[in-house]
Amino acid sequence: MLSDVLVATGLALIFLLLAWLWGRATSAGKPLNRFKRSLLLYGFFFVLGMGYIMTFVADLKWPQSLLFPAIACWGVVLGLVAWVSYRRQKRNSVAQG
Repeated sequence: MLSDVLVATGLALIFLLLAWLWGRATSAGKPLNRFKRSLLLYGFFFVLGMGYIMTFVADLKWPQSLLFPAIACWGVVLGLVAWVSYRRQKRNSVAQG
């Protein structure tokens, strides 16, 4: 169980590194802009959560048919968090300006 969680975490960190390198390469070596940073962050958390869901479904011997709906629910939750964060940021910028 612990080794599975460590593998999922390691793979998510590899994804983070490769995505960051890709973002830097497409920005011609410049720092990532706000959109790319948020995309990198939410992508990392999606991959991390997906790995943990796959680990828990396998280790708890749940039916394999629960795997894709659970990953989809995780994606929806993460999408809602991103949307609420975007709306809050937009509301604060309108209130200040």
